[in-house]
Parts: sequence; structure tokens; C-alpha cells
Amino acid sequence: HHRPITDFWNIANGIATRLARYGIYDMKGIADAPEDLMYRLFGKNAKIIIDHANGKESCTITDIKSYKSKSKSISNSQILFSDYDYDKLLVKTENKTGGIVSLSVNTPAVNKIQNEFSDVFQNKMDDLNTQYFSVPLGDLTNLSMLSSLGPRIKFSYDMTGSVDVELKSTFESTGVNQTIHRVNMIVDAEVVFISQSYMENLKIRNEFAISETVIVGDTPDYLYPKVN
Repeated sequence: HHRPITDFWNIANGIATRLARYGIYDMKGIADAPEDLMYRLFGKNAKIIIDHANGKESCTITDIKSYKSKSKSISNSQILFSDYDYDKLLVKTENKTGGIVSLSVNTPAVNKIQNEFSDVFQNKMDDLNTQYFSVPLGDLTNLSMLSSLGPRIKFSYDMTGSVDVELKSTFESTGVNQTIHRVNMIVDAEVVFISQSYMENLKIRNEFAISETVIVGDTPDYLYPKVN
């Protein structure tokens, strides 16, 4: 009977609100609810919620240990080096009453962040060591009947490349004297894979949201229609 129900995994405010409309406020309420109601509310995702409320787990330890991914990937991550002050990214011009007259991007501050990330990403790429992997001999024949069969043949490959980082700042009007300011980071990476007699160039682009802020100005007392 623990409440709030949002303390449980996979139960967010949206799900909790829909459940509350039918008098369901805890896991016992979900376990006692008609399954057809749950499927009508949440579709195929209802099974996860119902099983969770009844203490069931469809995925067994055997399933986890026997799982083999269809493909493999190499990934890397980077935490921001420090807390970045949003106000330092903008140059604001205010009137005598403190109202915002104009906004512009603080170019030196943006360039500093771009350079910091460019250096770190490039250093991470330069530090990549030789990677090793193996493939069953049957996979090299392109015959489905021999797939995953035979001894594993070992291969190695090296990676090199370059990284370019750009911060994109945009302003978008959303109403009377209201503007959304978005700052996105665009990371362009060009990677070269080299393995024995094989080489391939790969270009990757990722865009991440750094900040999104609604800037509200003074609302005018009167709004006159446009006259031709």
C-alpha cells in the first residue's frame, strides 16, 4: 500500500494520473484492477506494470546469461568539466527599469566551451588503443547454414580521426514578448577504421541540448491590430 505510487520504477506522473482516475493509488490497486482496463489504458506496456505489481519477472537469470547481442559498438562519454553559468553565455542590454531590451550571444564564452570540448574529444580519440574481435569461420562464407559455426578467427583494427564541436544558439518567438533561447552542442566526428586489408571512413554527427530557457519580457497594456 506504499504511496506515492511514483516511487516505484516505471511509474511516472502521467501513468499515476491516469490510474488515479480509476481510484488506483498504489501497487495493490494495480494488482486488483481488471487486466482489460490496464491494457485499455496502457496498451502492451500494461504487462510490465501488471507483472511488477504482482511480483513477476518474465526475464530469468538464464535469459540474461544466454543473451548475445547481434552487434557490438564502442562508446565513450564525457561529463561537463564544471558548472557553466547560463548568464555568461548571453549579453543582455537592460533599460532603466530592468527590462530586457536586447539579447546577444557572448561569443568569447561560447568559443571557450567549444575549444574545451574539442580538445577533450580529440584527446579521447587519439588515446584509442587497438581493438580486437573474433568472428566464427562460418560467418565468413556467407552461407546461412554455416552461420556461427567453426573456429573463431581473430581480427584487430585501429581507429583514428578528428572531432569538431560547435555550439548553436537560436532564439524563437513563442508569444507576446516571450522568447525561447536554445543552446545545442553539435559534435561532428570523422573516424577511419583500419584493419588488415580493409579501411573505411565513417562520419558521425550528434546534437545535444545544453540549455533551453524561456525569456519573458514586459507584456504591453494594449495590442493594436496590423493596419495595411
